[in-house]
Amino acid sequence: ADHNELTGMIPRQIGTSTSLQELWLQSNQLQSPIPTEICDLQRLKILDLSNNNLTELPTNLGDCDSALRISLSANQIDGSLPSTMT
Repeated sequence: ADHNELTGMIPRQIGTSTSLQELWLQSNQLQSPIPTEICDLQRLKILDLSNNNLTELPTNLGDCDSALRISLSANQIDGSLPSTMT
């Protein structure tokens, strides 16, 4: 769903998509908060949320153990990475 001008927030129900392996939501107009349920996706390998309007990260983002690539560039994220990512 990249480059589709999606707006608003990612729904919390995203965590129920247990077979999801790649989530490409770059270049939309998505806003914070990113739901913590996104880390319930045990098969997720790629999470691309770059080029949106995100301003904060969920504190558990570093717990997305299966994710090999997390892209958050070109957002307005303020502050530091969650401690689980450092």
